[in-house]
Amino acid sequence: MSINWPKPSVTNVPEYQLSGLPYCLTVDNDVGNTVVKKGFIDLPRVSRWICFSAKNVDVDIFFVDDKAITNDAANSNVIHNNQFFKVKAGTVSQRLEIRCKKIFYNQTDDGVAGTGFSVIAGLTHIDKLDGIDEKSYDWVQ
Repeated sequence: MSINWPKPSVTNVPEYQLSGLPYCLTVDNDVGNTVVKKGFIDLPRVSRWICFSAKNVDVDIFFVDDKAITNDAANSNVIHNNQFFKVKAGTVSQRLEIRCKKIFYNQTDDGVAGTGFSVIAGLTHIDKLDGIDEKSYDWVQ
C-alpha cells in the first residue's frame, strides 16, 4: 500500500465530485454613511460552489480586480472590464459552480441599518496556494 498519496490540485476531478467543506461568512458593511464599501474575501481553500445573499442593499460580486492586471495599487478592488454580477437586495444567488480562491465585492452603504451580505460556499481540499491566480484567467488580458 502506497503512502505517497498525490496532493489534491485544481485539475483533480474527484475534488469537485465530493460534497464541499462548509464555509460561511457575513460581511457587515453597515457604518452609517453612504460610501461604497470595497473589499475581498480570501477563501481558506479553493471553492467548489458559492452562493451569495444580499441584505438591504445590492452588492456587486467579481472575481478579478484591476490591480491584478495593472499592478497599480490605485486599482485595488476595481471591477475589471465590467466583469461582475449584481446580487439584488433581499435575494439569494443561485448556487454557482465556481472554483476560485478570492471574491471581490463593492456595496454602497445606504446609511440605514442592515447593509451587508453573506457568502456560503462548499470548499475542496485544494489549498488556496495551489489555486489558479486571477492573473492567469485568459479573458482578462
